[in-house]
Amino acid sequence: MQHRFEGFEVLEQERQLRIGGLRARIGERAFDVLVRLARHHDRVVTKAELLDGVWAGQPVEESNVEVQVSALRKLLGQQTIATVAGRGYRLTMRPLLDEPGSHVAAHARPVTMPGPRRSNLPVQLPPLYGRDADFARLHTLLDQHAIVSLVAAGGVGKTHLARALAAAACADFPDGAWLVEFADLRDGEFVAPEVARVLGFQVPAGRSATETVVEVLRRQRTLLLLDNCEHLLPAVCALARDIHDAAPQVRLLVTSQHPLKLPGERIYRLGTLSQPAGAGMEAARHSGAVQLLVNRIKSVLPTFVLDEGNVDRVSALCRRLDGTVQ
Repeated sequence: MQHRFEGFEVLEQERQLRIGGLRARIGERAFDVLVRLARHHDRVVTKAELLDGVWAGQPVEESNVEVQVSALRKLLGQQTIATVAGRGYRLTMRPLLDEPGSHVAAHARPVTMPGPRRSNLPVQLPPLYGRDADFARLHTLLDQHAIVSLVAAGGVGKTHLARALAAAACADFPDGAWLVEFADLRDGEFVAPEVARVLGFQVPAGRSATETVVEVLRRQRTLLLLDNCEHLLPAVCALARDIHDAAPQVRLLVTSQHPLKLPGERIYRLGTLSQPAGAGMEAARHSGAVQLLVNRIKSVLPTFVLDEGNVDRVSALCRRLDGTVQ
């Protein structure tokens, strides 16, 4: 059985997922979850159904479903699968139907896939606070240089800012903007394969992942956001250098606690959010750290209002955190 959606198709018998017409690498459990979501695309599929159907009664935790759904979202885009609180999951995309009036069997007609996905970035990003100047400078650097490294200590907000920048710049790249997350990767050997996985293609037998990635990107105008690279610097440096040398229209936006130290790399060192310059409401209003902290408080206490009675305590807390509230 075949399920076709905009941007991808699921072939049950062949156990294949194709994204933009190309076969994508996908785990066995993740594929089984996707099949059940595709079969019942018109309704919510409960966690119990997924556990029973995919794990066949094995004693497993509900978190196993969440792990597989997360893997699918990385492949297909965060917006593709909706979480229905307290119930389960549902595909947000409608299936592509056969043209009305056609008498040719669906299995006999060649599959025409729509254009490939242009991004795997989250559809909705939380707002930025106190980063307008940083955002503008980085946008200019990215427009002018092939490799831009956003460097800062942990907790300052590199990833948040870089994602917002990549999302804003996506329209400038006909072949898309792609987020490659390295935080959970522990071996540099898998850096290039992870990029290939995110881009949605397989590495042919007899070729290295680096060679394949470079060959695919050679003809593309693409933005790659390589996130959390500090623990994999040698491998990321090697891949970035090869991409830079062979694919002049590709832009690399890198977040790391340390620069790559590559020729042509432009380094932007991100500081902490601005602290209140003094006491009182006026100083607090101009502080990025206060703006962010107030937003965080409101997410758990919607009735909270910054006022003269609490502003000094909020400002003091921001100074204690040194602008690293994320």
